[in-house]
Amino acid sequence: MKTKINISKQLKTTILVLVLGAGVIGGIAKIAGALTVTSVDPEKGPVSGGQEVTVYGNFRVQGSGVVQIATGYEHTCALVISGQVYCWGSGYGGQLGDASNADKLVPASVNTTAGTGDMNGKTITQITAGTYHTCALDNLGQVYCWGENAMGQLGNNSPVYNINTPTAVNTTAGTGDMNGKTITHIATGTHHTCALDTLGQVYCWGYASSGQIGDGTTAPQRNTPVAVNTTAGTGDMNGKTIAQIATGFFHTCALDTDGRVYCWGDNGWGQLGDNTNTNSTTPVAVNTTAGTGAMNGKVITQISAGPSHTCALDTAGQVYCWGNNSNGQLGDNSTVNSNIPVAVNTTVGTGDMDGKIIAQVAARVSFTCALDTLGQVYCWGINNNNQLGDGSTTDSATPVAVNTTAGVSAMNNKKITQIAAGGLQACALDVAGQIYCWGQTLYYNGKLGNNSNTGSPVPICIHTIYDLTGSELQGPGCNYELAVTMDAGGTPAPCIDVVIASDGLSLTCTTTAHSAGYVDITFSDGINEEILVGGYEYLERYGEGSGDEGPGDLLDKLLPPNTGNMPISAEAGGTLGVVGIGLAVGIAVLVKMKKA
Repeated sequence: MKTKINISKQLKTTILVLVLGAGVIGGIAKIAGALTVTSVDPEKGPVSGGQEVTVYGNFRVQGSGVVQIATGYEHTCALVISGQVYCWGSGYGGQLGDASNADKLVPASVNTTAGTGDMNGKTITQITAGTYHTCALDNLGQVYCWGENAMGQLGNNSPVYNINTPTAVNTTAGTGDMNGKTITHIATGTHHTCALDTLGQVYCWGYASSGQIGDGTTAPQRNTPVAVNTTAGTGDMNGKTIAQIATGFFHTCALDTDGRVYCWGDNGWGQLGDNTNTNSTTPVAVNTTAGTGAMNGKVITQISAGPSHTCALDTAGQVYCWGNNSNGQLGDNSTVNSNIPVAVNTTVGTGDMDGKIIAQVAARVSFTCALDTLGQVYCWGINNNNQLGDGSTTDSATPVAVNTTAGVSAMNNKKITQIAAGGLQACALDVAGQIYCWGQTLYYNGKLGNNSNTGSPVPICIHTIYDLTGSELQGPGCNYELAVTMDAGGTPAPCIDVVIASDGLSLTCTTTAHSAGYVDITFSDGINEEILVGGYEYLERYGEGSGDEGPGDLLDKLLPPNTGNMPISAEAGGTLGVVGIGLAVGIAVLVKMKKA
């Protein structure tokens, strides 16, 4: 896409006279498409070049509006701002949703073709990835799932084993409890799925033999949604309004609006956190009794469930975990299982998370990751597939920082806003919308989304999801480069040393030599080319006066330049001063006349 923004020299001169000093010369231009330019500062400089300029706008084309990521056991999905979903990795169960069962090494768009799936014309607002199935929630509160369906985890009341395009979860009156409900949040486990409605009620479907559906039974499976039991006297969630849900392999947890956590299902490792190892078919409160668990008196803001362990984050940014700890996934500097919450270790000298305030926690297959408020990621637990992202294969029972070393990690100097932990991999999303993944170095040939069958012990970039209008394009990925050129129909002068800010909202570059006058500024990334016509001015005598646009610079344009050999006498200087004053007075009069 090529867009030209025209700002005439005549208009610039008018702006100069009427709003002198307001910093609008060069124009405030909004460029359509992925690139947007709002201002250039400074808007002029010397013909010799060497002037660093800052361009403000939107240069976040690397991630092209990715707003959420979700990881399954061997696949990952991303949601872009247009509401389109992309997935990559293992596809054998149809979990990529692209109407095939083939693996994908780069992002593939989930099928929304009319007549071939139920998600045609839908705007998706949330995604979640289970072991071998994926689900999505649209802006109207309807749920769609695809992939493996052996235990009814797609919720469509169908006996079909695998479905490789989105299918709507059943809400037919009389065949499930979710009829007429508007869903706000979804979560996927190994063989079951759960949803939360606007009233704070939870519904689950799929494999039920361990009680993970929460309806008070251990029926083999549920093919349509059933309400989680909240009957007084039969579970601890009676009268509670739920704000978030999380699903493990065979257990489910919920967080209420008061910051209390409830779990149900398999409890063989203590993952329900109720100080027992007994399964429960209805919700039980996670233990917060003083002296018997670290979560006493804490208000929880987020929860996450791994296969057999669970973690929670409190209002102070502290993480607590409970359940299976055979690989150190509880992060308490031990490998002892716990059926009550333990605090993740933040002791000085025993882990990298000392003094950090955590904003998100993600638990998955025998490891856990956390994101702090500064955008740094930490992981702990099993590391045989480089899941911890620290460049080693050594398990850790305390948090280690994910590698961000310059020249080693693609995540160097990146501010992360979201994390997702999977079966053999983990991924992160930065503030510019770029996705990074690591792990999967030992099994299943990688599939991190970088167009390779090779995993990575440190973060690497996936191939960019380049989505401007909902269409699928191949973007430049982590090696994104934006060329900036100054020209006015003559010899182009590149603006060199282009550096895009970590938030993608500005860039800096240094001008090179060009003849005097206004020049166009061209921005090109190899896919889009945007031109700001007359966006910068080269001056012969820039910097000899105030350096600001004013009488001195107007005089600079009216008088011939000094060649460098003709000295300017004091008398001549005085004359120039008088002329400059005269021009200043003239401008003042003109402004006054315009006001009148």
